[in-house]
Amino acid sequence: MAEMEWTQPVAATTRRTAPEWLRRVSGRYLDWEDGLTLLLLLGATISVAATLEAGGWSKEMPALTLVSVLAICAALFISRSGIAALLAWPASLVAGAAIVFWQTLIMVGPGDLEQRLDNLYFRFDAWFRAAFHDGVSNDSLPFHVLVLGITWVGVFLFAGIGNASTFKQIPMIFPPRQAGGVIGWTAAIAAYGPFIFLVLIAAVISAAGDPVFFFVGVAVFYALNLVLNWWYYARKGAEKPC
Repeated sequence: MAEMEWTQPVAATTRRTAPEWLRRVSGRYLDWEDGLTLLLLLGATISVAATLEAGGWSKEMPALTLVSVLAICAALFISRSGIAALLAWPASLVAGAAIVFWQTLIMVGPGDLEQRLDNLYFRFDAWFRAAFHDGVSNDSLPFHVLVLGITWVGVFLFAGIGNASTFKQIPMIFPPRQAGGVIGWTAAIAAYGPFIFLVLIAAVISAAGDPVFFFVGVAVFYALNLVLNWWYYARKGAEKPC
């Protein structure tokens, strides 16, 4: 009897596994390296955006921190969604336009949706009439919309759609023994972002009386870096493709 108990086969236990769709989503969006990169990027971006908001250089300052965080999350979602680049870029523009339009409706003042839309139309109409007929307008709403748009585009491109972010791209370019030092040096330089931004904005306001030239220069700088990054690392036949 004892022998039969020892030799009797044991019933196999069934292991519960996660659904296939959940494993695919977790493998695509919850990688620890991407999570670490996301935290570093959020820290650097929020520090710059929060410093600009607290600077007090414009009345009714728009929510740059919120727009920056939403741009990073949208870049992560779209870049990991697996959709083609020809669809990803229009999707990013539509998402950015929706976010900017939502924040613009908040900035135009109280009232229901129809009242806010009317207020938005008349303020932009008055501003464009003054701009094209040698007039003067003190309305800062168009400038704030421009700042929001540049913030979305700049942060979205910096977050890296269809490619690795800065901290994840460095190990692909440099040898392993050099990559750690380059990442540390890049993070140290990025820590000076708020200081550099404030100094440049103050210099532009002192020289031109308007910070809009700073944001135009930043947009041109982002576009130049995007072209350089594509030429050296993303195009077909690049020296070090990433």
